[in-house]
Amino acid sequence: MPPSLFDAIHHAVTRRPRGAAEPVGPDQCLSREEALACASREGAYLTFEEDDKGTLELGKLADIAVLDQDALTAPEDALPDIRADLVIVGGEVVLATVT
Repeated sequence: MPPSLFDAIHHAVTRRPRGAAEPVGPDQCLSREEALACASREGAYLTFEEDDKGTLELGKLADIAVLDQDALTAPEDALPDIRADLVIVGGEVVLATVT
């Protein structure tokens, strides 16, 4: 199974360990937008690749994933289950699922 950052995004948004009902440090929850930025733009910054990756801009690499759910509106508990239906890397389709 390919790796997914959506477990980590779920944890950052809810601050609930898997199976727990109550959050740990609820004042430290990130918004979905902040958590997605950590998985994309901020990840590129962390590896000193922000000039080439992390945001969709002219002149940058445009690897794209089409998700099976909207990470901004899906129910919180559905976040870990989000999967890519289509992934394009370097202009080539590297994953395409049929639904």
